[in-house]
Amino acid sequence: LPHPRPHPHRTLALTLTLTLTLTNPRFYELFLIDEETDDMMPVPVLLRDYRDSGLNFINVNYEDAEESNDIFVRRFMLYDTLSGVSDSSTTNDDGTYIPDVIRYANKITLSVQIQDTSAGKIYPPILELSYKEREVSYWDSDSTMKRDFIFFRAEYSMKVSNYEDVVIAFFSVACVLAGITWTMRVNNWSRRNVRMRAANSHTNMEGRLRGADGLNSGGGRAGPPSMGRQPDDSGYSSFWYLWCVFMILIHCLVIFFFPFIFFLCTYWFVFFKMQDTVYVMLPPSNNFENEDDDYYIIWVLIYLCFFCQSTWIIHLIYGQCTCDVFFIDYERPHGKDRAETPVSVWRTIFAANEWNELQTSRPTSLSFTLFVITMVLVGWKREYLATPQPNMNDFTEGDLNMILRFANTTWWFVVLELFQLGFNWLMIYFGREPKDQLFIDFCTMAKISVLVLDERYHGYYLHCDSPHAHADTDMATLTERLLAEESGHSTARGIPVLGDREEYRDIQCFDIYLTNGWSIWFNSIRSFLEREAREAGPKSTSGGGKDMPAYRAQQRQSRSFLRNSTTLRDRHAHLEVGAMEIINKGLRMFISQGLKNDLFWDVSPPQSLFGALIKTPPPDISASSAYNVLTPDRLHRYTCTGTYAYAGVHFYGIEWDLWLHNALTFAMFDFWFKDTATSVVCTWAIYQILRFFRGYFGTANLANRTLVDSTFLI
Repeated sequence: LPHPRPHPHRTLALTLTLTLTLTNPRFYELFLIDEETDDMMPVPVLLRDYRDSGLNFINVNYEDAEESNDIFVRRFMLYDTLSGVSDSSTTNDDGTYIPDVIRYANKITLSVQIQDTSAGKIYPPILELSYKEREVSYWDSDSTMKRDFIFFRAEYSMKVSNYEDVVIAFFSVACVLAGITWTMRVNNWSRRNVRMRAANSHTNMEGRLRGADGLNSGGGRAGPPSMGRQPDDSGYSSFWYLWCVFMILIHCLVIFFFPFIFFLCTYWFVFFKMQDTVYVMLPPSNNFENEDDDYYIIWVLIYLCFFCQSTWIIHLIYGQCTCDVFFIDYERPHGKDRAETPVSVWRTIFAANEWNELQTSRPTSLSFTLFVITMVLVGWKREYLATPQPNMNDFTEGDLNMILRFANTTWWFVVLELFQLGFNWLMIYFGREPKDQLFIDFCTMAKISVLVLDERYHGYYLHCDSPHAHADTDMATLTERLLAEESGHSTARGIPVLGDREEYRDIQCFDIYLTNGWSIWFNSIRSFLEREAREAGPKSTSGGGKDMPAYRAQQRQSRSFLRNSTTLRDRHAHLEVGAMEIINKGLRMFISQGLKNDLFWDVSPPQSLFGALIKTPPPDISASSAYNVLTPDRLHRYTCTGTYAYAGVHFYGIEWDLWLHNALTFAMFDFWFKDTATSVVCTWAIYQILRFFRGYFGTANLANRTLVDSTFLI
């Protein structure tokens, strides 16, 4: 069997009025010529519209077993204007009868299958025809009835008797693994987010913090004797619980279905395109007209993966844009009185701005990936590697096969992603730190620690309190400290209370698992400060204040079509009651283990790689945990990019999910438009839309949580 050319798919326009001028129908016979013996072998013809005596379409097959009763003929016609003539038919000027109905071949397929028992040999080809009918009486009222199209296709394939069984077997394995992983992740999620209701024993905490910091609340109040009614946050609502469980399920399905599809398509690409002697052909396809199509399951799974991954990405972005972020300032005033020598806020603003930039950063570039894919597939015509002909060196234009097309484009996504990650790893080896590590280094020099809560009882703590007395200093002193860091002469960066434990002396990034008592304590402080801010009310702005940049920024914000819920005046009211200082004081007391009972914390050994990936809590975390737990983050040691776990609240930490969504988005648009350039533009546009919403709402959330106005988040 010589190498077949790309599948010729032809669509020909047909003007039906021309058939009335033709002679009577002609019958044709098709023969296959053996070039070695010059023998002519008749090609059987399968009429799909043939009916038996019971008017059954016995040549229409939905399963392979139904082919046993097919009836073949030797001759066929392309049009029929004779059998449509009736007694009432009229004649034209030359006396020829005008038929009431015209029958013509609408779909013509030449099917060639190779023998699965003898490599390089084929079965006799089969010519398949489907006919269509048109009534001539409708031509005058509807001009479109005078025209139609003829579809011709030559299909080379092979019977894959065990293909369906193998696919079902691997698909079942993927479902089982997805189910096991889903069960483990749901259990871990429940352990992180479900707590029993704790008793309220943290009364007058706001007053203690205000008095300890030398602050007053206006009017001489030092805080209420109790926090009043506590918010019930012992667990999530039933809807949110079921929603998160469902989100975890669809993500597990994508994690295992995508490799299944990818390696299945890669198998066909490798063994079909790289064969010297033709012994493997692609499975036949009927354009997904029924579930018996060998491509049907792949088509369905790719659609399923795309929509599931899109939903998961939206869920992640929502979680990232609603997480709690707090900057804990460890800087001490230069004088004894905080009122006379207040701590500068510019370090906090700088840290918030860097955090804001990190929200939509990625270790790789989608624009670079799409540019290279366009250059390779379109410019170098490598997209025609997906033509269904077994030759890797033939880039002749032709129709592209779905399986080969998905394998070809996805492999370029894989190669370019690994190339960029490998380049980042190489840069780390030569001393260029990743962005999440640079953020920790900057915050350490600025003495700004970060507490971020991505779930109700789980979050991350970045301990960034440098051993130096003050971070607000001159450039010479700051440079000396950097030189000391570089030479290794500086002291450990870890939490001071863990200084006697050698394995934790330099650990700065922790997973934090909180109790219900801690949540009640913290939310009570915030609720009371909210009430005080509302009672104090926003300060009025004088006429001259309208020329201030902040006032103009607020007016621009109020005119935005996506207006933030917190205005500049509201933040000013919160700052007037000392909200930022009180929260800072409370969190510093918590980290220094100055609080007891369920506000106390202990450290737990780090998780394994698998435990870190599925976010397994420490063994002593349960619904009735009596104390909080900090676990060292060692995830960056397992990844080539050195990504910390806390980066999961940014695009930087969900690189795998974003890459998978980009690849599936490209595949979907490639199926829909069958054009590489259009798919590239649509993939880039979809990602930019997600990036815009992540940046906009992430910035608004950061400004509301940290009281750093969005004017400074540039």
